[in-house]
Amino acid sequence: MDQQFEIKSHCFVYIMTSRIVLIEKDELEALRKGRIPENTRKSTQFAVNLYNTWREEHARLGHRYAPLDCGVPSMINNMVAKFIVEIRRKDGHQYAPESLISIFHGINRYLVEQDATINLSLAPEFLTCRQKVDGYIKHLEKEGPPHKKKKAPAVDPGVHRDLLRQYR
Repeated sequence: MDQQFEIKSHCFVYIMTSRIVLIEKDELEALRKGRIPENTRKSTQFAVNLYNTWREEHARLGHRYAPLDCGVPSMINNMVAKFIVEIRRKDGHQYAPESLISIFHGINRYLVEQDATINLSLAPEFLTCRQKVDGYIKHLEKEGPPHKKKKAPAVDPGVHRDLLRQYR
């Protein structure tokens, strides 16, 4: 007869026999959720919150869009592309292409989490969505940013040499 003993690992307590570990269903769910890094989770939540804000703004204008988890591929295909093209930062400027890509993937992670058959990046029924988003990102990259990031002015080489001489 196998002996039973407990093992404590992180936040779980496992009951073991010599070759079998008994775990609870909620522990499996915690492992599934714990696989996602915190920054990825925050990025996904930011994208979903941004979509919901976009949807609320449209509702104020009398336009109705379904929630992301509506489960209707044709609606998701059109809504996500429109969302990506229309969103702006709080200051009214366009998001950088890299940010839009991150937002797109955040929306996709959320959708896959809700229903694994809805994958904007892979499923053929979302090809037009990918093409519209890709076309918009290429347009932004060609156009360049509407504002430049502030950079410190380059140090004149002569001034740099003078500074170095002072500390010799």
